[in-house]
Amino acid sequence: MPRIGLPAETGKIEGTRSKLKRLVERGWLDEDVPGLFTLARRRAAVSPNSR
Repeated sequence: MPRIGLPAETGKIEGTRSKLKRLVERGWLDEDVPGLFTLARRRAAVSPNSR
């Protein structure tokens, strides 16, 4: 069972992984080791929607 509590279905895992990778691209998360995501130490850029 994955640590995030989702069922061990390939579709669920891959969907969640792609969402996490997107958050890495946007600067919200860091991925120092493949598959291990943590909160970003710093925000890369300010989102135009955050005020």
